[in-house]
Amino acid sequence: MKRLNPYLTAGITENWIDYLLAFQEGGADAVEIGLPFSDPMLDGATIQQASDQALRRGVTIGSLLTELTAARDRIRIPLIAMTYANLVFREQPATSRRGHVSAAPAPLRASLPTTGAATTRDTPRDAGPTTALSRTTPATEAATAPRTRPTTTPSPTTLTTEAATTADARTTAVPDGSGSGPVAPPHGSGRAPAASAGGPEEFCRRLAAAGISGLIVPDVPVDEADRLEAAATSAGIDLVLLAAPVTPPERLAQIGARSRNFVYAVSVMDTTGERDTLAESAAPLATRIKAVTDLPVLIGFGISTPAQAAAAAQSADGVVIGAALMRRVLDGASPDDLRAEVAAFRAALDQLDQEVPAAPAHAEVPGDRR
Repeated sequence: MKRLNPYLTAGITENWIDYLLAFQEGGADAVEIGLPFSDPMLDGATIQQASDQALRRGVTIGSLLTELTAARDRIRIPLIAMTYANLVFREQPATSRRGHVSAAPAPLRASLPTTGAATTRDTPRDAGPTTALSRTTPATEAATAPRTRPTTTPSPTTLTTEAATTADARTTAVPDGSGSGPVAPPHGSGRAPAASAGGPEEFCRRLAAAGISGLIVPDVPVDEADRLEAAATSAGIDLVLLAAPVTPPERLAQIGARSRNFVYAVSVMDTTGERDTLAESAAPLATRIKAVTDLPVLIGFGISTPAQAAAAAQSADGVVIGAALMRRVLDGASPDDLRAEVAAFRAALDQLDQEVPAAPAHAEVPGDRR
């Protein structure tokens, strides 16, 4: 059976849990929950707009996880969180000398200004998460990197969390999928916070407590994922890694070996977004990944119609549908409308399963069978 993993930006509307349940009822095998962030380097205009809408509502990581926890008895399918290293590696609430947690909140926004920030259209990272604070890159790299992000701008409303400080780091992705180090946070040392300060250990623990069983962090490359991988494993969370069309063979093998549950095949060297046709690079990438791992391979990015989903699933084990669904929510579609949308994708994939030819019968052997 081909897998269907629709994406939902958490907090996009007040009743966003109803959309999650609608995805489930429409036939989703799992739902990718996007935790809104002000500077989503991998996402195009639609999901940026969805994240901005959630941020304007004032949601926090804590409030979103609380809502998921409250809905756990109604959720029957796996949930996979998708977010960025800034949120995963942030420090937890600072404790004063008297043992009190500082009341000053930390924004779920990038610490560097949007203008001139390091975001390129070649953002698909070939490896999932980076211990993004483990090394530094000259700030000029961020200031001079090419930009093709859509012009949507975050709301001036500040989204805050319970944290008192953040360990923010911006990364610059490069077309060959190898990634580069992050820019050191302007208010810190550039080193990863100790495990006792929170970071990925506490982040993964909180996800698991809310019923989330998977995690995707696209701006952490496979060769910097050790700490995050250990934190996820300890919390019982599957760390899903990404592979891009330009990922070289040796890195592809690492990704196939270290990813859990499935490998996310980024179909095109571009940001997320709706496309008129399935990228030509999708099928060859899926084939390359399947040659180095026994894990299921799911294709995402740009899959916008049931027909495209069926075409992608011919070479893969399933698909991730994101921007096409979030566009419908942004345009005012109801949970019932989205249930029908997801059901249409489910039907297209199920039809593909039914069209798989049966194994040929054994040739008849002549002779006396007495």
